Amino acid sequence: MARKKKLLEPMSIRLDPEVKAALQRFAEEEERSLSFYVNRVLRQHVQQMEAKKQDAKKRAPERS
Repeated sequence: MARKKKLLEPMSIRLDPEVKAALQRFAEEEERSLSFYVNRVLRQHVQQMEAKKQDAKKRAPERS
């Protein structure tokens, strides 16, 4: 069965040259495109932030 490709939203962003260079190096080390690498890093960040938010909700005292 063929794997269905996700549709990605194009987006223009501005990065500090040092940040872009570092991301490009990391992407090349993993033999990935810069676009793929940035998307993966941002997806992981979003997942971590959502997990933190859920954890904070679990720890928050209930209001009466």
